[in-house]
Amino acid sequence: MFGALNRFISRLDSDSPSQSPNGSHGAFGFQVLRNKNPEIPIEPWYDFIVGINGRHIDDPDPALFATEVRNCAGSTVTLTLWTAK
Repeated sequence: MFGALNRFISRLDSDSPSQSPNGSHGAFGFQVLRNKNPEIPIEPWYDFIVGINGRHIDDPDPALFATEVRNCAGSTVTLTLWTAK
């Protein structure tokens, strides 16, 4: 189980993502490190945000992710999660 998690994290940290066997390109995500709201069922360290508002994250730049969230100010933000559990 931890081997698969470590491989996933190393792919997220790599400068040039390798192509997966199923042909998906540039799959990125952000690991959840903390959840201050117990009403939201997100588990730190095991959950990864891999999409926002119905689109996959295709750039590892956290500034672009933060901009996308800010652009949704006053409306709903939908996050797609992948869990390692």
